[in-house]
Amino acid sequence: RQTAGPVVAVNNTTAYSSYKMVYTTLKDNNTIMQVADVSFFESNDGTGSSFLSLSDSILAVHRDWDSRYPGGENPGKLIDGTLGKYLNFGKVNSGFIVTPAKGISLVQGFEITTANDWTERDPASWVLYGTNDDIASVDNSDGLGENWVLIDSGDLSLPDARNTLGS
Repeated sequence: RQTAGPVVAVNNTTAYSSYKMVYTTLKDNNTIMQVADVSFFESNDGTGSSFLSLSDSILAVHRDWDSRYPGGENPGKLIDGTLGKYLNFGKVNSGFIVTPAKGISLVQGFEITTANDWTERDPASWVLYGTNDDIASVDNSDGLGENWVLIDSGDLSLPDARNTLGS
């Protein structure tokens, strides 16, 4: 587990101040969602460093208002550069809102690292939104407090290996 894989290219030409990523399906839609790490790149091939950092504001969201997580597995774990994980009991349609401290950024690629246990909890598909609104949503909300623009979506083929980058 906790292994990284290829960068997923995002069809995006607009820079935003905040992004929302929602995992619309899991390998098993009847279980909870978990991810060890997420990187956002301003290139579609992952060249350069992720522009996400520990100083970014990050919130847990779930479309059905069932977002919650254990204290040690909070959404900040997604961008801390460690193999600690973000776990959301909200299951399908769980995700996060991140506001990069560097300001307006253009996401053209991302990379996900699988968490340490149960492959069934891995995301199987994603949707990415952007906004330049001030973030009004709160942690563990439905994340609909802003005007979001759909950027792109797709399927994921995360490896069964734990702590591994996926595509």
